Amino acid sequence: MAVVDTDIKLRLSVKTGSAGDSTASSVAASLGKYMSTTAITDATKANLLANITQAESTAGVVKYKCLFVLNDHASQTAEGMRVHISAQDAGGGVVAIGLDPAGATARNSGSAQAAEIADEETAPTGVTFSAPSTYDDGIVVGDVAFDECAAVWVRLTVDANIAAMDEDQALLEFTWATDA
Repeated sequence: MAVVDTDIKLRLSVKTGSAGDSTASSVAASLGKYMSTTAITDATKANLLANITQAESTAGVVKYKCLFVLNDHASQTAEGMRVHISAQDAGGGVVAIGLDPAGATARNSGSAQAAEIADEETAPTGVTFSAPSTYDDGIVVGDVAFDECAAVWVRLTVDANIAAMDEDQALLEFTWATDA
């Protein structure tokens, strides 16, 4: 059977534990190193980036978070995976994404699966950010075999004194092919 949407999972990252896919996490703790056991839930507010405070909005802030895309299929590779920002609200913060240099790794790897940052305002080393808005411009994740994951970093830039917004969102879209 082909790799389908339900086979591809999005997970938070975690800096604790001794291997990927072994420790739960939270939005606040999604700062790289390992893939956690905690899924990112669709259509949920602040599911990767916490709300921006009034002080952060007044001063301006740049925040970073690490998520993992996991191929949970039993045997097939998600070939030529790409990610792009399919939608982003105008007038709010600006989202950019970047692929972690570690690339695809085994889901339970004991080696770091992604860069690790001290806090959400520290940029990850070795990650180049862009804001691709179409499949053709998307960041090439590459082949992600079954039971492998790859880290994607998200950067949110909020300029100083930006107008308040009740909700500000961006949607990431992952695409791939499969042989089956």
